[in-house]
Formats: sequence, structure tokens, C-alpha cells
Amino acid sequence: MKSVSVAKNQYEVLIQKASLYDAFLKSSPESVCGIESYTPMRIKKFLKADQLDKSIAKRLKRIFKS
Repeated sequence: MKSVSVAKNQYEVLIQKASLYDAFLKSSPESVCGIESYTPMRIKKFLKADQLDKSIAKRLKRIFKS
């Protein structure tokens, strides 16, 4: 484990920020942040949609080579 040295005033600021984040995340994160959990089927759909067609990939390779 690595240790980090910070000035006392920086440490106090970090503690305040941490308590704010903690309070924020404990208050109904779904309604505040729009947190969503994905099923394996939904993840597969994302991965499929994230792929390029071969023709587009070729065009991009040509564009980036020039």
C-alpha cells in the first residue's frame, strides 16, 4: 500500500468532499444519477452496436493513412 502526504488544510478539504459525496450517493442515487443496471442481453446489444462495418473501417483506415 502506498502512502501519500498532504497538508492538513488539503486533508480537511478532502474529508469535506468525501462526506458530501457520501451523503449524495446515499440519497436515492437512482433518481439523482439515473443509475441503470444492464442485463447480459443488453450488454451484448451494446457490444454488437459498437462494431464498425468492414467498409467503414476500410474507409477510415484510408483517411487516417493520408
